[in-house]
Order: sequence, then C-alpha cells, then structure tokens
Amino acid sequence: MGPTNPFDGLSPYTVLPRNVPPTCLLDQILLSHRSEHYRLFQTGRPSSEVSGPPYPNFNHLLYADTAIPSHPLSKVMTDILRTFPDLDKLPQQVAVM
Repeated sequence: MGPTNPFDGLSPYTVLPRNVPPTCLLDQILLSHRSEHYRLFQTGRPSSEVSGPPYPNFNHLLYADTAIPSHPLSKVMTDILRTFPDLDKLPQQVAVM
C-alpha cells in the first residue's frame, strides 16, 4: 500500500495552501498583508472591516507620505503597484486598483 494522502476526506476549499518564504518583493507584500488580515480576524474584528470597503481608497496612491489612514487592502494594492515600474502613470494605477 502506498503513502496516504493527508488531504483525503477534506474539501479542497478547506485546505490552506502551503506557503514558502517570500522569494521576491511582491511575495513579501502579499504574505505580510495576509498575516495582518489573519491577525485581525483572530482578534475578533468584523469581517466587513477586515475585508475592506466596497471602493478603493486612493489616498495612499496619491500621497505616499500621508498621515490619513487607508484601509490595508487599498494600501497593499498601492504597494503592489509601486513594485511594477511599467505602471508609473496615474491613470494606469487607478485602473488597476
């Protein structure tokens, strides 16, 4: 008999992906964001607060050094946009967000 599958009997959507350490800046941004959201859920924050607003907040995109808080999801999207040098025009960045 061959090795047993540790996922037998589990629905695919219930299995968390196995992650490896970040291999690039984009990985670091996404994994950091995921960790922060997991922490917020664990502290009992409502899912509506953690998952984000229905529309993006462009404050962080327009003013990188702003003191105005931005939802973490809007901030992570802005951080991702800044990792791609080809997306350097504001209309392109707004379209991606």
